[in-house]
Amino acid sequence: MPATREFVEFIDPEDASVTWSVDITFLTSRWQCIFGNGCKGVYPAESGKATVDGGCCTLGAYMDDEKEVRRIRSLAKQLSPEDWQFRDVGIQSGFLVNGDKENGPKKTRIYKGACIFANREGFEGGIGCAFHHHATRIGVHPADLKPHVCWMLPLRDDDTEWDEGGNATRKILTEYSLKDWGDGVEFTWYCIDRPEAFANPAGMVFRTQEYELRKMVGDKLYEEIAVYIQARIRRRLPFIDHPTQAKRVELSRSRQPAV
Repeated sequence: MPATREFVEFIDPEDASVTWSVDITFLTSRWQCIFGNGCKGVYPAESGKATVDGGCCTLGAYMDDEKEVRRIRSLAKQLSPEDWQFRDVGIQSGFLVNGDKENGPKKTRIYKGACIFANREGFEGGIGCAFHHHATRIGVHPADLKPHVCWMLPLRDDDTEWDEGGNATRKILTEYSLKDWGDGVEFTWYCIDRPEAFANPAGMVFRTQEYELRKMVGDKLYEEIAVYIQARIRRRLPFIDHPTQAKRVELSRSRQPAV
């Protein structure tokens, strides 16, 4: 059976005890966020819970730690009514609730079926994350304002294993997928599963998500990954097509008129 995913290992330039296993297949795909442009959220279509304006905001966002809790609390007070549809409700009644030990100390409150910071269809300021709208309005990158779990998606960076002596760490850089949520979970990433999300005319993920990738792995490691990919492109060495992107190609071919 042919391989469906290619990982390449890199030693972290900032810490030689850390080895990164990098998903070259996803980074060279043409994935793009399709929020507001066909995304059905995080529930399978057959569940009856799919939404057009909730996206990956449907379940709310867990805060990484107390530092992020303080940052989001402070930032929420800076959002204008033009940025945030439910500002009055959030400020008066609260926008964070208790989290859990596994995921984080606090999470954003669910209001009317999605994160309280998620603007819905019909809002004059536009659907989507209020922090994202605010960032655009003040001229900063949304990843510098949004909660960590929000700006990184669908990218995933996790520790996968350590040596017994605790002197070395292996980390993985890839995409989130259904298997990451355990068995029996009624949950999916609509954008990762749908071929229409893999048609970004702006280019490959390692370029279109450059800002986010630099924040995740650091500038030096990002540059090494980019140099590696660009060298293969110049030499015309093939990459493994992302499984969902490959489906898109198959669908396109199947729709061609018979000759």
